[in-house]
Amino acid sequence: MIFEILPVEIIREFFEYLNGFDIYQSFYGLNRRLTAIVLSTMESHIDLREVMSNEYIQMLHLVNPSHVISLKLANRWERNQINSVIRIYSIDTFTQVRSLTFDLLSITNLEEIVDILPSLTSLVSLTITSNENPPSKIYSKLFYRLRHIKRLRLMSLKGKLACWGNIDIRQWHLDTSYNFRHLQINPLNFSHFSLLFPYLPHLRSIETSLCFGNAPIPYLPRLRSCILYFGFYGFPELGDFVRQCPNLKILKLETTGIDVVDGQQWENILTRALSRLQHFNLLVEFMGDYDVESCRASFQTQFWIQRATQVNLVESHMHIAPDDIRTVYQMTIDFNYQNQHQSYN
Repeated sequence: MIFEILPVEIIREFFEYLNGFDIYQSFYGLNRRLTAIVLSTMESHIDLREVMSNEYIQMLHLVNPSHVISLKLANRWERNQINSVIRIYSIDTFTQVRSLTFDLLSITNLEEIVDILPSLTSLVSLTITSNENPPSKIYSKLFYRLRHIKRLRLMSLKGKLACWGNIDIRQWHLDTSYNFRHLQINPLNFSHFSLLFPYLPHLRSIETSLCFGNAPIPYLPRLRSCILYFGFYGFPELGDFVRQCPNLKILKLETTGIDVVDGQQWENILTRALSRLQHFNLLVEFMGDYDVESCRASFQTQFWIQRATQVNLVESHMHIAPDDIRTVYQMTIDFNYQNQHQSYN
């Protein structure tokens, strides 16, 4: 069957799985019927992050920004893509947009849009990645003015343990609740963020690089998912943290500390503190001479077997110098498990 003679409803349904730019590039101008369908469907979800030229400019002139639901831009292949789009349409003209992604956003761009974003009343999710560190005042303004959205992701491209801005919540004026359900931010210093958590009544998921401070870790009974990146913290700090999150269902950890590869220690923590946990994933990268087989064997007790735990070890080599080759290990411990006798109310 020839694609172009399919019923309009089927073509529209097919286009729902495609990026708006791909629809435009593949089908626009082939014939009047397909062009009409393209113009009525390509606007919903537009992702230009992998577009390597300015071919999207002509497409954007055909778009009604108030029809866009999801918009993803990046200063990747074309360094000024975000600027180019903003020059065509001001951000506040995307009145129905629910999801915005800005990759490699410059501080200049951020300063331009931070006062406009709150006008997007339909916005649910915002993702920003950057190689730069925004000033503290921009950071706090962004956080405060977008308190109505459900998902906020602020990521540094300098690495998972890198800082994204200068965060000092002690200087913030906290007088209202934030609506965030999912928060991804680097780094999370509990000495400061413990002040913020009382204002996050809806928070269910957090992803961050972990920086423990001197302040007590707040009690977080509403958290259901936690993804942490950390360096050389051991079981005392991790144990203190998970005991404050008794209702976690998902716990994912990524670290460079070999000390946490201990099945018995984790069995004790998970049994006593996280009885509701369904998915556990621990990724550890380490270098040097270690008894990796003993580490692996510690995850072969009945507790781990019952959960069908997968333990994978990948070995590679790093050339530190021409005559200095180090062995690098990457070990992953993972299970998906749901005890049918547990209640998750």
